Formats: sequence, structure tokens, C-alpha cells
Amino acid sequence: MSSGPPGGATSWPKLLAALAFPIFMALAMPAAYLAAFHEPEPTNMVVQIVGTGDRAQKLATGVGVSTEGRFDAAVVADTETAKRALADLDSRAAYDPETGDLFIASAGGAAAAQAVTAVFTEVAGQSGQTLSVTDVAPLPEQDRVGVSFLFIGLAAILAGFTTATMLGMVLPGLGLGRHLAILGGMSVITAVIGTWIAYGVYGALSTNLLAVGAMLTVLSAVTGLIHLGGLRLIGSEMTVVSVILFIILGIPASGAGVPADMVPGFFGSLQHFLTTSSGLDALRRIIYFDGAGIAADLTTLAIWTVAAIGMFTLATLKRPGKGGEEVLPIAVPTEPAERRLFTRRLTAGVMTLPLLFAIVMPLVFVGLFHSPAPRSMPIAVIGSGAPVTETVAGLEAAAGDALDVVVVPDAGVARQQLEDLELRGAVDPMRGDVYVASAAGMQAAAAVESLLTGVVESGGHTATITDVAPLPAEDSVGASSLYLGIGAAVGGFLAAVIVGVFGGGLRTRVQALVVVAVAVISAAIQVLWGWTVFDIFDGSALSAFGMLTALGITIGLITLAGFKLIGPAQLLITLFVFIIPGVAASGIAVQLDLAPSFYGVLHAILPTAQGLGAIRDVIYFDGAGVGSSLAVMGAWAAAAVVCLVWASRRAGKADRSGEETADDQAVETDEGQVLVGAVDAP
Repeated sequence: MSSGPPGGATSWPKLLAALAFPIFMALAMPAAYLAAFHEPEPTNMVVQIVGTGDRAQKLATGVGVSTEGRFDAAVVADTETAKRALADLDSRAAYDPETGDLFIASAGGAAAAQAVTAVFTEVAGQSGQTLSVTDVAPLPEQDRVGVSFLFIGLAAILAGFTTATMLGMVLPGLGLGRHLAILGGMSVITAVIGTWIAYGVYGALSTNLLAVGAMLTVLSAVTGLIHLGGLRLIGSEMTVVSVILFIILGIPASGAGVPADMVPGFFGSLQHFLTTSSGLDALRRIIYFDGAGIAADLTTLAIWTVAAIGMFTLATLKRPGKGGEEVLPIAVPTEPAERRLFTRRLTAGVMTLPLLFAIVMPLVFVGLFHSPAPRSMPIAVIGSGAPVTETVAGLEAAAGDALDVVVVPDAGVARQQLEDLELRGAVDPMRGDVYVASAAGMQAAAAVESLLTGVVESGGHTATITDVAPLPAEDSVGASSLYLGIGAAVGGFLAAVIVGVFGGGLRTRVQALVVVAVAVISAAIQVLWGWTVFDIFDGSALSAFGMLTALGITIGLITLAGFKLIGPAQLLITLFVFIIPGVAASGIAVQLDLAPSFYGVLHAILPTAQGLGAIRDVIYFDGAGVGSSLAVMGAWAAAAVVCLVWASRRAGKADRSGEETADDQAVETDEGQVLVGAVDAP
């Protein structure tokens, strides 16, 4: 898959074939993540019943039958044995029917802990007991969501992948020894960076630092070895294979975001087969469970390492004495000293991309997820009079700057403001009614519900919860819009990159139209299967199509314009300024009033953040507030168009100047030939 020089003749068949990749990425990643995450529920989740008699056995059987196989209950003799199973992640919960005690390990997966707690709360209630929950492996205060390991692990994986990509495609002539040395060195460096950010910058993690650093090194190195071996064996087609294995399948199978026993069986079965899932599982076990049960993960990584060595061997047999093929040809100086300097500079440049992944991803995402807390969260108190005044004063005194408390006259106004995304929650202290909108963010809704329920109960009432914008069963996590939007943004980005590389001979107008076409096609297919397969659009398919298209076009045009103005450096800007920070600042994964204020600033200015939020708003809130999002995306798209027009005119002037110079030289040559002929004439 080599490219011609920019400005040369464009091969349309080659360009169209290459454009299949951004369309594939725009569709495959959201499809896999939606299939895995859009409706998580326990699947044969292992729980234990403490006891030795018939009662324990009957209860275990009853739990399995009543939950229709969602839980696989077994009997264990005593609580100590049950706790050891929890510590080894062999079980999700242990319930003692004699005492009403439930033992969980939330560090093994917060969603799983919530699921088992809900089930055994009902079981205890049926026997007249009050459930007493003991968390034997709680999440630390500075990593309350429990996903910091996911982002330092993912950064290591991407660093290994991009290091191998750059070595195989940009520096294939260095030889295997140097490739392995650079890959090993980069694995260590990126692991140190990720560890330092998680432990030193944010304090999200605090235990087993050296083991975590070693695991990150291994994970990055194994990822790089597999990809580099594949590049040498089958060429650039290995990129698609690696993306599928490492990202599209590896992350859903890891259990890092959603526990592996809460995703469809296909993904759960891959957990101890793929390197990404095994490596991330190993990180969780090292950080929270002192490495218990890590042997299976290490075995998987060792097997894949052997497979990588096999690919290197086969590649050598296939092309004796040669390294990988040069995929991105670059003019190399012929003079030895200049060649050595060029190689050193190119090697340093190759390290830039993986280093940026190692730095930016943990900084942005660990900073977002490690300790979400309310910050000026808008809450309304319904009614008037002394009780309302007292409630407002109590909330402000207890929460301080965490809440922004206002008074509204009635429940109708509160509901409307919740639907317009102006409030996070509302409470009527006289009636005991609590209103939330979970579609605007599950974390914020849960925090508000807990807080306002306490307010109601302190006044002697029983809280009645009303969700004015509930999430549908088909999207119970509320992240479908995020996956779709990421696909649209990545598709637009990759389309612009490919057009810039393979379509150098096309006019700027045609290049832009190709980017627009890819965005439209990708969005149309996304909406089609999102509607027909996952049923996530309820009367909003057309609006969602428009927003997905707008986001893909905006990111694509920005990338194409930057490519024209500053060259390949724009690729780094799009990735590490627009896409990664934009996803974090979208307010979907973590709501903005639970995140540091920095993310709110990013949300206001980045088109990716605005576009992702707008996709959610058109799906669940009838487009409330999307005007500002469209304005931001429109401004960025317009600026990109202006830059493209300017770059096109500049290139046109340069071409005309070159033609005039060539014509002048031709005239001078002709005149010289005439003069020479005149002199030589007899």
C-alpha cells in the first residue's frame, strides 16, 4: 500500500480501496462496542452461598432458577473460603443466609458488585433480613470508578502498536536487531510515563508500583512484537488485523469497562485469549488483588510472544536477508554522514507518536475518571415557604460549591428544565418527590438521587423517584452515542489522512468532497444498523444521521486543511488535540459537573466534544441545546474551508509560477540554440 508523491497522478482504484479502511473503522468499532456494552447484564455470573445444609443448597438452586441463569450460584462451606474466592476473582459475591451478610469485591468490577447487591437485597428481603454488605476489596478514594488501569494499559498498548507501525512502515531498513531494541526501549519509556502519571500526578493508584510498571512494559512490548512480526510477514494488511485484535475485540473482552461476565458470551470467551484483555485483566489483579490469579493472563501473553517470534521467522524465510517492505517510501540521502544523521532524526520522529499516546491518554482520561465529584451541579428545590428555604439552606451548607441550588415554583417547571438539560435533579421536600434525568448521565443521576433521597428522608418522608428522561433497556449504560460519535470522528480523520496521502493529484475541492462522501456513507450505515440491529434510535434516526455526518465532516475537513498547511504534523494535532481530549470533554463518559473545570473549557471550544454531546441530545432530549453545538462545529468547519481555499489558491499560484519559469527556461534554451547555430553557420 505505497503512495505516490503528493501532487502526482492519483490512482482512483487505489484511493477507493484505501477509503474502505476509514469506513470500516467508523462502523466496526462502534458495532463491537454496542454489541458488548449497550445492554450489559449478568451472564452466568458466579456467586456463592455460605452454608452446609439443605437450606444453602436450596437457596443456591433458587437463585439460579429465579434469575434465569444470569447467576450461577454454588455452595461454599464458610466465609473465609468465600472471601478467598472473591480475592481470586473466582466469585462475584458470597451470601450467608444465616446472618444476612453479603461479601463483595467492588475492585473486581463496580457494575458486577451493584448487580449482585441488587439480587441479594431481594433475597434477604424475602427471608425478612436486612442485607449487610461487606466490601473485601473496595476501590480507593482516588480511583472511585476503578478504571485508571484501563487507560494506562490502553496507552501502553497503543504505544507498542504505533511504535511497531512506524518502524515497519517508515524505518524498515534498520534491521530486526535495531527494531527490537527500539521497541523494547519505547516499551520501558511508555510504561514509566503511564505509571508516573497514575501514581505521581493524580495519585489514582498507590500499590504495587513496580509490578504495574513491569506489566505495562510487557503489554506494550508484546503488542509491538505481534504487530511488527505481522507487518514483516504480510505487510500493511496487518494493521487491520491488529486493530481488530487489540482494540475492536480486545477492549470489550477485557472486562475493564464492563465486567466480562456482563457482556455477551462471545466477548467474555475472549478474555483469556487476546493480549489486550489478558494484559488489562492482569493489571487489575496486580493493582487491587496483589496479583492473585495472574498466571492465566501471563500464559496468554507468553503464547502470543511465541506466535510473534514465529511470524518473524516465517518472514525471514519468505524474504531471506531482508526486513519488512518499505510501505511509505522516503527519499534517503546517499552520502554516508548525511544518511546517518537522517536516520537518527527519522528514528526520533518515529518515537513522537507513541510517546504522545503514552502521555496524553493517561493525562486526559485518568484525570477525568479517577475521582469524579459534583462541581456546581444545578439542583432545584420545588415549592415556596419556610420548608423550601430551610431545604435550600441545608443543601448549600452541606454541599458548598458542589451544588448550585435554585428554587422553582412547581414540578412542571422542574421537569421541563431537566428535559432542557438545565438541571441535574429536583426535590419537593413537602411531598418527598425526587426528579432526575438518567439519560443526561448515569453517574450524575445516581449522585443526585442519593443526595436528594437523604434530604427527603431527613424530613420524615419516603422518597418517590421519577426519572423524566430514562435510558431505554437497549442502551442501559447511555454510552451508545459516544461509541457512534467516536466512529464518526475517527472515520472522518482517517478519510482525510488517506485522501491526503493517496489523493495528492486531486484538486482540493475533490479531496474535500471525498471526505464529505465518506462521512455521509459512514453515518448512513451507522444509523441503519444502529436502528435495525440495536434499536437505539427511537424516532431520532434522521437527526442522529445529521449529527454523525456533521461531526465526521468537521473532523475530516480540519484534518485535511491542516494537512495542506503544515503537513503530516496535523495528524498529531487532530488525534491529541481534537479527538482524545474531545471524547473526554464530551460530558458523556463523565458528566461535566462531575469533572474538573478544565474539561468544561475543552467542551466549549472543541468540535468533537460538542458533536458527541449533540448526538446524545438528539437521541434522548429531542435536540435540546444543540444549537450551540452546531455553532461550534460550524465555526470550525468554516475555518477549515477557508484554509482549504487559501491553500488551494497558494498551490495554484505556485504551479503557475513553476510553469512560467519552465517556459522562460525553454525560451532561453531555444534562443541559445539559435545563437549557437548562427555562430556555427559558415
